[in-house]
Amino acid sequence: MKYKRPDKLSGNHGYVERERERLNPKRPGDLKECFNYVLRDAAGRMPDEEVEDFTHCAENFYDKCNHLSNRVLEVMARSLKLEDPYLFVKAHEGLGGKDNESMMRFAYYLPVPENVEVNQIRCGEHSDYGSITILFQDNQGGLEVLAKDGEFIPATPIDGTAVVNIGDLMQRWTSDKFVSNVHRVVLPETEDAKRSPRQSIAFFYHPDNSHIVTCVDGSDKYPPIGSGLYLQQRLNATYKY
Repeated sequence: MKYKRPDKLSGNHGYVERERERLNPKRPGDLKECFNYVLRDAAGRMPDEEVEDFTHCAENFYDKCNHLSNRVLEVMARSLKLEDPYLFVKAHEGLGGKDNESMMRFAYYLPVPENVEVNQIRCGEHSDYGSITILFQDNQGGLEVLAKDGEFIPATPIDGTAVVNIGDLMQRWTSDKFVSNVHRVVLPETEDAKRSPRQSIAFFYHPDNSHIVTCVDGSDKYPPIGSGLYLQQRLNATYKY
């Protein structure tokens, strides 16, 4: 709790305790705890005394996720045959500064004690907010994505791979050429599996706050919106203050 995320929207860095988030506002709080790493806010607010070399490891992995995300964004732009293949990448140039809210999250999904009934899931149904998310998951499973037929299907972990989620702003940006997918993390069905924790690392890549997201095809399918304003609206609906 020394490193707790602020109680108000004055920043997103820090520890998020169990049930503080409701990614599906219609459900109870999520059965997970997290540590949000926001580069610009990390100085002096990292648990290096408790976890040796944590800052160095976080910075190194954050940098690798940044490079990977930019490669993915370039490929997406080229697939759309945009005049500027770096259009999406350029909208994230403020990474690490005051004008960008990109975040890396270390998530720990708590085990459920034996024979305890719960009416929650580990992470409620939601879509991600920004451009893309790069997700690294362990072998415990539980991540499910909503298919076009309305049924949730498992995103089974595959060794040596990462999951790429499309975010809501990217869907608006591309006039639904890339669709933001609803997903969740459910509890396992067996008692033994329920007593096992699950861990993941997610890199949420957001356009700079000042960037106005407009449809790249020149249509008016979605009205322009500021990236920072959109994120603030979504966080207001997610956290209990």
